[in-house]
Amino acid sequence: MTRQSANGRIPERPELFKRLQCRALDYFTFYTLPMASIRDLVDAVRSRDGVEAAIVLGRDGLLVDGNTVSYLDGEQVAAHSPAVFAAADALGKAARAGQLQTAVLEFPGTIAIISAMSEDALLVVLARPTAALPPLLGELRHLRQHIASLA
Repeated sequence: MTRQSANGRIPERPELFKRLQCRALDYFTFYTLPMASIRDLVDAVRSRDGVEAAIVLGRDGLLVDGNTVSYLDGEQVAAHSPAVFAAADALGKAARAGQLQTAVLEFPGTIAIISAMSEDALLVVLARPTAALPPLLGELRHLRQHIASLA
């Protein structure tokens, strides 16, 4: 089942979307922001200066919701992200560093952030190198901590 979005066709994952939507509502209520959905979370992250994509996906790589610049394919980014996250997590375990929370990858012209939002979901953010990354990373950390406290 799919639905139409600004980025094209997005696979619908009602069970995951519903759990994440409730958690996002609680998070933003906690921070007293007038947001109520995963779409609002994605749009808020995407609206930051220098952010070109914000994508919520399941650990299986299926896109839940996303907002990207027109030249990026959110479904392709989502499909490849879990493998990158799993490889970085394996490196952390081999180094006895613990479970991976956030991976930051640097490419020429793009910074990719893959962050575990819950046991079921990841958030991928693609940004230009000029974006203010420290505040963004802090916000993602707070979001993850709050979502974990709801489980």
